[in-house]
Amino acid sequence: MYLPEKDFLTLAYDPGEGGERKGRQHLKELSKFGTIITCGNGGYYGNASTPRLNKLYAAADLFIFPASADNSPNMVLESMACGTPVLALKGTGAEEDIEDGKTGFLTDDIADMCNKVKYLSHQHFVENIGRNAYQYVQNNRLVKHEVDKFIPLYK
Repeated sequence: MYLPEKDFLTLAYDPGEGGERKGRQHLKELSKFGTIITCGNGGYYGNASTPRLNKLYAAADLFIFPASADNSPNMVLESMACGTPVLALKGTGAEEDIEDGKTGFLTDDIADMCNKVKYLSHQHFVENIGRNAYQYVQNNRLVKHEVDKFIPLYK
């Protein structure tokens, strides 16, 4: 797998044709601020297998999730589990797992997302946010934790 050698590498979700609700139209705007590798139905790496996708998440400095309508995006947790912080829109399911500035980053709109990508590409603390994201998943979102949340509902 070839990944460009850059100081700051971002991975972004591209849902493919018909994915406007999931943010496809915003990727062109976001690509103005550096190298963005895409995955998903319309991405350069397509629907990569889990081991390949894990390598992409781990290699990236930031994962961009531009979807404005996704109630429970697995890709957000997958990225966080690989130690890569996520940049997502407020008001989506991603907000449930991202604490802005601690385990990832949230923005109000795509213009703000573009500004945030430009800003974060020059910051050294992004790596610490990735470590926080990893710890959050380990402490809160592993299968064991999810099962423990549902058992009381069935009693």
